Amino acid sequence: MFSKLAHHSLILLCLLPLAKADVVIPKGAAGWNYLHVTDGIDPATADADFTTTWFHPTTGGYVGGDYDGPAFITEAPAPFHFGVVDGLAGGTELPSVGTGIDRTSYFYLVFDGGDGFGGLELSLLADDGAFVYLNGTLIARDGVDDPDTFQQLAALGDESAYDEIPLLGTPVVQPGANLLAISVHQNTTLSSDLGFDLELRGTPVSSLQIVRGPYLQSGGPDRMTIRWRTDQPGTSVVHYGDAPGSLDSTFILPGSSTEHVATLTGLAPDTTFFYQVETTDGSSTAAAGGDAEHHFSTSPPPGSRKPTRIWVTGDTGTTTAAKQDVYNAYLSRTGAAATDVWLMLGDNAYEDGTDEEFQAALFDAYPELLRKTPLWSCIGNHETVTAAGAPYLDLHTFPTAGELGGIPSGTERYYSFDHGNIHFIAIDSETAGNYDDAPGNGGMIDWLEDDLQATDKDWIIAYMHHGPYTRGTVDSDSTDHLVEMRHYVVPLLEQYGADLVIYGHSHVYERSMLINGHHSAMSLADSSSTTFDPLLHVVDGGNGSSVGGVDATSNFATDGGDGPYQKPAAAGGAGTVYVTCGASGKLSGWANGSWDSLNPDPHPVFSTGLLAMGSLVIEIDGNTLHAIYIDQWNSLRDDFTIIKGSTIGISAADPDFSEQGPDDTAVFNLTRSGAISFAEDFLYQTGGTSTAGVDFSPALSGTTSFAAGETNRQIVLTRMKDQEAEGPESIGIELVTAATTVAGGNAPRQRYFLAAEASAEATLDDSPSQQWWFESFGAATPGPEEWKLDTDGDGLSRIEELAFGGSEGTNDRDRAPSADREGNRFVMRYFRRPSIPELSVQVQRSADLSAWETDGIEDDPDGPVQPAGTEPWKSSIEASGDAGFLRLRLDLEN
Repeated sequence: MFSKLAHHSLILLCLLPLAKADVVIPKGAAGWNYLHVTDGIDPATADADFTTTWFHPTTGGYVGGDYDGPAFITEAPAPFHFGVVDGLAGGTELPSVGTGIDRTSYFYLVFDGGDGFGGLELSLLADDGAFVYLNGTLIARDGVDDPDTFQQLAALGDESAYDEIPLLGTPVVQPGANLLAISVHQNTTLSSDLGFDLELRGTPVSSLQIVRGPYLQSGGPDRMTIRWRTDQPGTSVVHYGDAPGSLDSTFILPGSSTEHVATLTGLAPDTTFFYQVETTDGSSTAAAGGDAEHHFSTSPPPGSRKPTRIWVTGDTGTTTAAKQDVYNAYLSRTGAAATDVWLMLGDNAYEDGTDEEFQAALFDAYPELLRKTPLWSCIGNHETVTAAGAPYLDLHTFPTAGELGGIPSGTERYYSFDHGNIHFIAIDSETAGNYDDAPGNGGMIDWLEDDLQATDKDWIIAYMHHGPYTRGTVDSDSTDHLVEMRHYVVPLLEQYGADLVIYGHSHVYERSMLINGHHSAMSLADSSSTTFDPLLHVVDGGNGSSVGGVDATSNFATDGGDGPYQKPAAAGGAGTVYVTCGASGKLSGWANGSWDSLNPDPHPVFSTGLLAMGSLVIEIDGNTLHAIYIDQWNSLRDDFTIIKGSTIGISAADPDFSEQGPDDTAVFNLTRSGAISFAEDFLYQTGGTSTAGVDFSPALSGTTSFAAGETNRQIVLTRMKDQEAEGPESIGIELVTAATTVAGGNAPRQRYFLAAEASAEATLDDSPSQQWWFESFGAATPGPEEWKLDTDGDGLSRIEELAFGGSEGTNDRDRAPSADREGNRFVMRYFRRPSIPELSVQVQRSADLSAWETDGIEDDPDGPVQPAGTEPWKSSIEASGDAGFLRLRLDLEN
């Protein structure tokens, strides 16, 4: 006994409905233009090109060809008819045409094709036949054969019903303006009627659209990431250049996607580029940009100290009008000035961090800034509600491999980057395993210390969602994520010299004094507000402002400023300012339930606590960080400045001195500004052609020291005479930078800043006689014998040429002294050069050629000063009966 196994096959046939065609041109459409010939004369007799031009003229927004034929009557409704045409009524009644003559009429309609249509279908009633054109191309014939001329007759007659007309090829309606034209022909010259109407249908072309962006990410000195989203997959292309009309470079990313992530590399630093993004799917193209509103600037070269503007917004995930007011206030405050860095502090999309919420709260809210400024963010608690933060991570591109400075993190949840002389660190205070990480696990805490140890930048700014100190929406004494930040994150930041820590989560504004050490010291020890000790933890308890301060009404008053915070550069544990900036999207009350404008029970680290929506604007220039909090009405609500390190400059107060004469010193002024409340040493190097200890004293050590509070010092150099004729000698002093590592760090940081005027030079001149020798004979050390030589054969020695205004290589005999008797006086005439103080010229007398004296000799000018500066003189003595002698004595002191 056995059984049979039956095999059954079931075939399911699923009948899918055909895509429904939309009506593109309805029956009875208005706006037609027509040429109805009633006299039987071919329009081509007036315009030889009529037959080839009438069906695609340039008109009504449609760009076709030139048409010079008879004018069409405009703006008429269909259907068109004369006589009795079954199936047509209303519309435009045409004048009747007599029998026995040719009669063909012409019609065209300009219509908007929207995003375009394909799969066209034509329903036509034409009495008696017709040619149909779309955008200058024949797409259908009904009862007629080529050619389409005025004399052409239709093959059939007396049409009375709409027919579906097969189309020639696969015509499409293009996006925008289109032109449909139809010529209607009689089947005989004896026909008593004519008319037509039609309906054109089609399937909408699915036009590619950019539905997000473009927006900028991960900008650096040599790169920029441009992202955008399309509703269908397509290519990723970026055109860019130095002007909207000069987008000469093109980036093409292989493949097809809806999420377009184009990272341009090889860019010049500190340069503005204009750009256009473009995506095509083979049938349509979508583009954005190519105008003055789509541009970005690469960051300055690493370490360069270019002024930088930073905008900080926290908890912006709402879509309220007040949030937009905060944005508009910032735009109004900054005007045309560029935003270099934009930091978002998390909770950027309420309530669940979905992609749709990001679209509404981020991309729809800040389109102008997103396309011009790279956006940086840290992850908040609302970002992780959906798929553990997947939408947030998917829409961002942050550096993970250290490609923009810093140590590779391997994750976009925490990372770092550099902008000029600023190091930014994004901390993950939300994700389990990161916010509660501990040293030695190879996780975020170890990465953070490595990153801090490796940076050599002047400024360090850290940002996170949950901050270490607040009594706003939450209390940092008892909220887990905030407590964890004080265990290991804050101790590391302060140890390695962080200047500013910014965070949100509390929907208020709070700002600390300059503090240090109020944390758990790399442990799990209690660091609640009850452990705060001003004597231990306050570095500067002022309000940090040179402008004013927050008054009792919570407004900012332009008086009462305590002055900027000062801290040394390249030093750890020197003070940090903490800012809660979580009110850019919404407000919540204080931790104790109060909704007062000023926090009635602030955390003790804070100088200011405001219940005011707004944003933080930071400007860093050299060694100065200046920050303001502006509210949604663009009112200033807080102001503080950190000056980090001092700036040293030098100038030559007395830059010239000489080996001869009263000007025996050169003076250099050293000026220190900035953070001057510390004693500090500065380094310099010397240069020039002079030699310390030979040409001037003292020998320069290469170091100058300022006491705490001291702002000015001088370096005074005193000449030292020598016997060398060597020409002017220079002494240059150039201030140089000095670097040191923060305790535990391995990257030297600059410990002071150089002013724009960081070098100066002085000149030590030879004595005039040495300069004359140098110009005449070159460098030498001439002694008495060399001065007595006559090397140009004019009878004057070198010292005589020097004294009498002569020069080497010329015949100076006429400058030699002369003697004569004038009346009862004996006179000697000579020249002397007064510009050489070390040279003495003296006429002496003697009776016996052994004892010489000047008694009785009268010295008088003997004429005007000569162009070369020499002066003619005469010396005379009364002639007597006794014999006597005169001589001219030259003495050169070197």
